[in-house]
Amino acid sequence: MPNGMTWAEYMREYRKRPGVKERRNAQVKEARPTNRARKRGLSLDQMHAMFEAQGERCKICREVLDVKRFQIDHNHTTNKVRGLLCRNCNHGLGKFQDNIQLLRNAAAYLEKVA
Repeated sequence: MPNGMTWAEYMREYRKRPGVKERRNAQVKEARPTNRARKRGLSLDQMHAMFEAQGERCKICREVLDVKRFQIDHNHTTNKVRGLLCRNCNHGLGKFQDNIQLLRNAAAYLEKVA
């Protein structure tokens, strides 16, 4: 390390250099779709085909999906991919623990009080 710096000190200084943060952010954004697809057992081509087959929309709310920020919904028991969702819908399913009866109860409640 230069000038007797620790590794942590060197990295702090390195990250302050012009363009370092921007290059790192670009690398991370480029890798995200590939990593998400691989984690769910999909090739990048399969994931893009799903994206296009859904009309680039969330399977639940039908909002247009951001190509870099959509979620790959899957069954937590079988790990089978069910579709592509927006973050809100994916988190909503997660909060209801993928329990169909809880979701029906929530829908009935909303219909009752609306």
